[in-house]
Amino acid sequence: MKKLDVFRKLEVEKLLYKWYLPYFFIIPCISWFVFVRTVPIAQSLFYYSFYQWDFLTPPKYVGLMNFKEIFNSELFRTALINTCYYALGYVGLGLPLALILALLINRMFKPLKVSLQTMYFFPTIVSSVAIAIVWRWIFDPNFGLLNWIILDILGLRAFVPTPKWIFDFNTVIPSIVLMSVWNTVGSNMVIFVAGLQTIPEVYYETAKVDGAGRWLTFRSITLPSIRFTTTFIMVMMTIGAFQVFDQIYVMTEGGPGTSSYTLTFLIYQSAFRFLRVGEAAAVSLVLLSIVVALSIIQLKCTRQL
Repeated sequence: MKKLDVFRKLEVEKLLYKWYLPYFFIIPCISWFVFVRTVPIAQSLFYYSFYQWDFLTPPKYVGLMNFKEIFNSELFRTALINTCYYALGYVGLGLPLALILALLINRMFKPLKVSLQTMYFFPTIVSSVAIAIVWRWIFDPNFGLLNWIILDILGLRAFVPTPKWIFDFNTVIPSIVLMSVWNTVGSNMVIFVAGLQTIPEVYYETAKVDGAGRWLTFRSITLPSIRFTTTFIMVMMTIGAFQVFDQIYVMTEGGPGTSSYTLTFLIYQSAFRFLRVGEAAAVSLVLLSIVVALSIIQLKCTRQL
């Protein structure tokens, strides 16, 4: 009887040991995430957005005054419009392009498929600041690589005016969209390829026997089968688009004028240049609300398809 009790006790201790041991190892990571990331973010969003603070004097409670100030600000409206413009172009161009590349690569033989996936994915692992510096030179209207290709190699200098790209009010956002799509299309393409490989081949064989064409097969089999993959990429691209900052800061600093101001760049300027921490926190809360609302809408639309 005593041996049985001892055995049960050892089994219970072994079970508890297996249960809590993994959590013991992740305590440092969880602690860092909570105290370094979660608490400061929650404090800035839900505390400082109702206070007036400049990092130097004690915070002063002002209620909804910060929200009133930003909604009456022309700069906030400009930043919001520019951010939505960028997000629409980034998602609208990057999502179909990644899907098209995935469809083309998925049918290739394995060595070539792996090589192309690696080539397209490579820009994703490079620092966004380094990429922005390189593309700032590419977009240079006088010495840039892009204008050299368009105007000199193609011989169009005598027929078209010199594009100014990021130095022009009308083309600065499309130029940044072009650079951002180039930077991230590889990672999105790899995810699409993974989604396409989960579709059973028997579906395509059945469609081929029934005489379905490529477009009908794509519309009836491929798109519905990768619906959740598409939603995941679309949601992540939307979140990333509304958080765009590195490209703006390095390439344009919000210019020319305020034509490339985005919400994240406005947050940075308000907090660290003009020392209006309360207004920056209010803009952050508005940005969070927009991103959450768009994500919920996208997920609900996907469930109804």
